[in-house]
Amino acid sequence: MGRRADEAAVPLEASVAPSVAHDRSERRGRDDTRSRRQDQDGHDIPNNQTLPVPIIHGLDVDGQGRCRHWHSPLDIVANRFACCGEYYACYQCHDALAGHPRIPWSDPDSPAVMCGVCRHQMTEAEYGRAMESTEPHCPSCGARFNPGCRLHHDIYFGECPA
Repeated sequence: MGRRADEAAVPLEASVAPSVAHDRSERRGRDDTRSRRQDQDGHDIPNNQTLPVPIIHGLDVDGQGRCRHWHSPLDIVANRFACCGEYYACYQCHDALAGHPRIPWSDPDSPAVMCGVCRHQMTEAEYGRAMESTEPHCPSCGARFNPGCRLHHDIYFGECPA
C-alpha cells in the first residue's frame, strides 16, 4: 500500500477532522494521570516530550529483537542487565559484546524487559504476569512471547520465584 508518486504525506493532525484535532490540542495541556509516562528508570516524563527508543544490543539483531542465538518468531523479548543498564537480545549476546560480567536485573520497580515489536518496557512483575499465560504475550501490543523464556528467569533476574 505505497503512496503514488503524486501523493504528498499529510501530517496526522491535518488528516483528522478539525474538531478531533482541536480536541486533541486542548487535551495536551491537561495533567491527565491516565496518560502519565515514565522513562526506563521510572521518572515521570511530561506528555509533550518523546521517549527515546532503547537500543536492543546483540549479534545479528533484527528489527524485533531476534538475534543469532534466539530467532524464532516468538523470540522478541529484550532483557536489561544491572551491570550496564542496557537491553540485549539475550544473555549470550551480552556475554559476547558487553566486555564485562553479566549481572542480573535486581530493581523490581524499573523496567527490565522490553517487547521487540512495540518497545513496551515492563518491570519483572509485569513480565512475570505476561509469562504466566498459556500463550505468553506482550500486555501492550499482544505479540506472542516464547514460553521457553521462563527457563531463563534466573539468568535475567537472579533466583527463580517460589
